[in-house]
Amino acid sequence: LKAQVGDHILTLHSVSGLGLENYQIKLINSIFKVNPLTVTITANNIQKEYGSLVTFDGNEFTLDKPLIVGDTILYVIFKSAGSPALASVGEYNIIPSMAYGAGSMNYDFQYLPGKMTVLKKLLKAKLIAPSYLVYNAQTKDFRAELNITGLEQNSDYYIRYANNADPAKSSYTP
Repeated sequence: LKAQVGDHILTLHSVSGLGLENYQIKLINSIFKVNPLTVTITANNIQKEYGSLVTFDGNEFTLDKPLIVGDTILYVIFKSAGSPALASVGEYNIIPSMAYGAGSMNYDFQYLPGKMTVLKKLLKAKLIAPSYLVYNAQTKDFRAELNITGLEQNSDYYIRYANNADPAKSSYTP
């Protein structure tokens, strides 16, 4: 018997058997209660690289026990401060809530957070020096091209390079 959560009335319609004709039988209905099944939903742990946006599909979770045959969870709502592309490197909670699906009203869902780890993004800086310098045993200032790939839009950064051994003559470019 698969009954929905709630109160259900059991109705006794008749009683029959040998010797019962000597009795006045009073039929009394009964009520039974079906309580929701407790199921714990745990958000999966996720890693992402700084600069990437995480959007949840609603199926990034595990259950502590299977649902009753025929019942399903179509989606779970997830929130995390680590989801935006420019979330700083570190760990953030992933908070699950509001599971929904076929038969979901028959469950008491408990929710446990997962972790989102934002990893450092690889930044490549390549200094392209001029190819026309000739060795003459003297210090010579020169200009070089700096190619940086992997910066995210609106990121604060500065570039420091030195083209000679004297740090006082280092250049900074905001």
